Amino acid sequence: MDARFSLQGERLAFIPDPSSNEMDYPVLYAEPHPVVLHALRAAADRPHLWRTLPTALPDQGGR
Repeated sequence: MDARFSLQGERLAFIPDPSSNEMDYPVLYAEPHPVVLHALRAAADRPHLWRTLPTALPDQGGR
């Protein structure tokens, strides 16, 4: 495992495995998407969250 800091670009400790549905999202947001917040706040428990957490986010006009 090589997770040293680099100014030249991202260095992940582990490479995502697409065959296991792992991915590295290229965009990080300063605040959670409202759809995600709603799902988190509305979930009574983890199984409910897994059923209702969105797998894609609607566009928020350049956000």
